[in-house]
Amino acid sequence: MTARNHIRIAITGIPRPAGSKRSFPFRRDDGSLGVRVTDANKHAKVWKACVRDAARAVYGGPPLTGAVFVHMDFFLPRPKSHFGTGRNASNLRDTAPLKHIVRPDTLKLARGTEDALTGIIWRDDAQVVKLSIYKGYAGSHKGSAIVMVWATTESDVELIMRNGKGV
Repeated sequence: MTARNHIRIAITGIPRPAGSKRSFPFRRDDGSLGVRVTDANKHAKVWKACVRDAARAVYGGPPLTGAVFVHMDFFLPRPKSHFGTGRNASNLRDTAPLKHIVRPDTLKLARGTEDALTGIIWRDDAQVVKLSIYKGYAGSHKGSAIVMVWATTESDVELIMRNGKGV
């Protein structure tokens, strides 16, 4: 893989996990039955919109069709309790943890992000054959994420090189 056969997506916002899926039957105008699937996490909708907007900003081609390798870095804001008070409000306490070992779960963050990229970067998230994920604290009070997607087929590499704006 060369440095040019990947898509780099920088996402601003607080990463949110995908919640459990809930489905509801409904009747269409023509009388047939349909199923509406919703995410139980009400904040996931905003995060997925941020992911989609960021992906469309750097990639304008059709969804990739081959296998892809993906790396995701999630940076979550630290709670106020990690910082001092008064004149030390911007200083991290000595007791603040270095690693983000509390909720949300790393895999649920990735699942929501994969869902949001479906139809934009790839046709189906089943195309992800290798996934690495990192979850940590943001350097500031804001959250963000970086997603890197590598194409594995020559035709998809050509698509990225032709249609990627931020590769």
